[in-house]
Amino acid sequence: MVQKLALLGREMFSAASFDCRPDGGTAAAQAVLQGCCSRGDGFMHFAVSDGGQAGLDSMAAKLGIETFKLPLQPDTLLVDINRVALQVHENPHIRLVLLDQSSQLRCQPLAEIRAALPGNIILAYDASQDGALILGGVVPQPLLSGADILLGNTHDNIPGPLKGYIAFADVADAADSKVSALLKGLHSDPPPASCHAESIAPFYLALVEMQIFARPYAELAVRNAKALAAGLYAEGLNVSGRSFGFTETHQVHLGIGSADGALRTAADSLSRAGIRCDAIEMPGSAGQQGLRFGVQALTRRGVDEAGMAHIARLIVDVVLRRERSDSVRHEVCTFLRGHPLQLLHFSLDEHYGAPYGQRLREESNA
Repeated sequence: MVQKLALLGREMFSAASFDCRPDGGTAAAQAVLQGCCSRGDGFMHFAVSDGGQAGLDSMAAKLGIETFKLPLQPDTLLVDINRVALQVHENPHIRLVLLDQSSQLRCQPLAEIRAALPGNIILAYDASQDGALILGGVVPQPLLSGADILLGNTHDNIPGPLKGYIAFADVADAADSKVSALLKGLHSDPPPASCHAESIAPFYLALVEMQIFARPYAELAVRNAKALAAGLYAEGLNVSGRSFGFTETHQVHLGIGSADGALRTAADSLSRAGIRCDAIEMPGSAGQQGLRFGVQALTRRGVDEAGMAHIARLIVDVVLRRERSDSVRHEVCTFLRGHPLQLLHFSLDEHYGAPYGQRLREESNA
């Protein structure tokens, strides 16, 4: 099964090798950092305020690795390539540039970033948030656009178990990589031994689903996100990204103001109304706090753009009109009854016309 998963992963991500040992995207990022950099080296990634992974800075400090932040242009939310090139020129000890943005509204210009970096710098891309968009052709394949390493997980954007992966663009890099050697120390060999072997088969099935459904799923998810953003903006809310159509991914970012206000809205008002989101610092906003919505789960429940417009009105009822959360929760429950968990869209359930487990039982009994 590990061999089948590795083969499918290589094929779908245009990779020379595909390693399924990491237990999640964070473990994969930590392995890449430790494998690519040594004490005295430097690495560059997104600031936490711009969506970068929070734990990497403290790990780098303990390992004696200097951290630099990828500069983000506040108007476009794209990396400022000229400033990246200048930082790298002024700090020749930088060995790794990791694009690890989790609060992500746009696809970063990977080929241009690669062109601005010296050949000795490793460029890694974290696809945890946009893996399905990559497989669906909405976002370009990172390993074909200049990235040396691709890493990610399968529970954010790719529907699947809590599992991570690391893929390499070049087979020689994979064979000789310190990252691969490090993974042997983090997990027992062969791969199934201590890396949540129970997740291998679900991981494989998740990629099979994406092999069949990634394009329509990814395209609808982006359209749904745009519809949600437009609905929120039309009601007067502060939606990020107006200059580029609000979003190019499955995410929508809504400005709230203070950290306390964003946290209360996410964890209290919206949560009690049955609407889940994250409180975040808005990328490129110089400290403004807000909310991050993702539409991928609702997309799998069959919600379309018209449904997202309805959801936008429910969010507005809580955030702007201050309606009681329990009354909005009743509307949310009524809405979701029209979009049941079975049959899930863009899934093997849909592919086989019945819940997959039920079909297997019926075939077994026959």
